[in-house]
Amino acid sequence: MISPNFPPTGYPYIMIPHPSNNELTVGRVHTRDLTTLDLYVQHYVIVTEPIDSHSLKNTHRNADAKGNVKYSTTRSASAIKQCPGCTQHNQDALDHANRIARRNCRSKITCLFSQATSVATVLPIKSHQLYQDIILLQHPINNLLHTNHSNILPSPSTPIDRSELNLPHQSQPDNVDIDRIVNSNNLNFQLIDRLIKSPDIASQLKQHAKALEGYHILSFYTDGSLVRTTLINDVMGLGWVNENNEALKFQASATSWPSSTKAEMLACLTALITAPCHAKVTIHTDSKATIDGFHRLPEFNRLSIRKREKITNYPIWCMLSFIIAQINLDVTMTKVKAHSGDRLNDMADELAKKAVIQSPRLILNLTNIPALRMIMTCDDFHIEMSSRQCLKHLSHAKNFYQFLLLRRSDELLLLSEQHHIQWTITTRMLNSNQTDTDRATTSFTQHRRRAFKFKLFMKELPTLTQLNQRRPDLYRTTTYVLCHREAESQEHV
Repeated sequence: MISPNFPPTGYPYIMIPHPSNNELTVGRVHTRDLTTLDLYVQHYVIVTEPIDSHSLKNTHRNADAKGNVKYSTTRSASAIKQCPGCTQHNQDALDHANRIARRNCRSKITCLFSQATSVATVLPIKSHQLYQDIILLQHPINNLLHTNHSNILPSPSTPIDRSELNLPHQSQPDNVDIDRIVNSNNLNFQLIDRLIKSPDIASQLKQHAKALEGYHILSFYTDGSLVRTTLINDVMGLGWVNENNEALKFQASATSWPSSTKAEMLACLTALITAPCHAKVTIHTDSKATIDGFHRLPEFNRLSIRKREKITNYPIWCMLSFIIAQINLDVTMTKVKAHSGDRLNDMADELAKKAVIQSPRLILNLTNIPALRMIMTCDDFHIEMSSRQCLKHLSHAKNFYQFLLLRRSDELLLLSEQHHIQWTITTRMLNSNQTDTDRATTSFTQHRRRAFKFKLFMKELPTLTQLNQRRPDLYRTTTYVLCHREAESQEHV
């Protein structure tokens, strides 16, 4: 049954009893189940700090209203903000809501539960919302609640007992949103669980993180290896050894989007995820590309996702940046000359080479990185390249395949299936420009030259043999006019 005063559509802010403890809770409708008449509610909590301490929305209306009376009057009103994750969260409800949701959420769901529509009450909010991260209510929260619930949602203007508030606790459950993780003793374990899919590797990294808990200054020697072979897919090996305790070693392998630089980056990533909070970490590596990319990390974080996608291995850089920020690490990378006799570097190099054959596969969960709001997948395989370039390559491949299926391309299809044509070089030759200045525009001369190359490649030059096939009534002979002995074909010309 639906309350007659409750709106049948939309996503209003509401007050509703939580199903687990029947405590009155505030939230916003995320989606609705029209079959069971249940609401799926994103949990919100009361803002306890001064409201004017929050950032205003960057709008002309707010800028023009500076000093207005309404800025002072809103300080005594109540406000709510999205819960970063607490024990109120129900993972089953979230899974079901994701299947039936009919909208794209503006913010990521962090704490969600379900409840019947009949017990929900609309929570009035101000029509003009001034602040970025909080929602202003029309009236103080205590005026909106029944007497027996006034103790759980106090007004910000009164002294607050945080033990009675419906706020997230320090000890987070397993389903806490990774975007809002707080520093705690098991922060490394939380990051490993959410970023590492391989159970064997996750267990090993947790053991190393436990062993490194008492260190505040750490030093790792990392290395990566790439083995290219035609028999199987290219395989990357990675390994590191801890200088503080040389017994702590790690090695793993990886196969997706292989490159030597990515192997080095994965070695650094697995080392940093084991470091305790606020530690000062030094990474010794022989990869100049990894060090240069790390030094550009602050600039990388300021880029839009479209520009980030143009950078090679951008998902790994996003994950490295996220780990460093969450654990609050002070990271320094130093260059070590490869095969220079450095004992620990040679040890890391040996671990990386052996990992190619005998170590388990490292699989990362890229969907849990806040910086990656969307990542393309195909058969559960993450596409770690620019989405624009990926779609461009797919379109070119589709058009090229349709070209090979034409009757005029039967010979090319046969040669391609037998790998007798190197299409990369052939395409470069057909599309090559005579000078660098021709790249921006296509002149008539360049167009004629390119058309001649394509006709020559497709054997479609207007020779007498070709013309006789098209119009035998006009071209009755195919004899070459210069030699008068053989037919005028492209091979003879």
